[in-house]
Amino acid sequence: MNNLPRVTVTRTTTTIDERTTLDVGGEIDYSTAPGMYGDVLAMTSGVLHLVLDFSRVEFCDSSGLSALLGVWRRLHADGGTLTITDAPSHVAKAMRVVGMDELITVHPRSTGTTPTSTT
Repeated sequence: MNNLPRVTVTRTTTTIDERTTLDVGGEIDYSTAPGMYGDVLAMTSGVLHLVLDFSRVEFCDSSGLSALLGVWRRLHADGGTLTITDAPSHVAKAMRVVGMDELITVHPRSTGTTPTSTT
């Protein structure tokens, strides 16, 4: 039985105002970041302006940040943008520390809220 953490990427909304929103949930780390990256790219072919809802993200390490940077690069190459909403404080802080918040718009999670369970 595989007990590794899993990342889910779900397209829950249609394109509105030229922005497509994907919900991301779980733990984004060395073992799950490549899958998340591939899922996001597969679901956003032809999309220029992408919003990733991180309300269900519990953890994101440097591998996850690298995957997000890869998504941004693909969008930016075509003149697009990446926005992350409801980012956990550790993700927003890490992105700020490494300067990614100058490339990617990050909206931190409101104080006092916790991620919604993915189970």
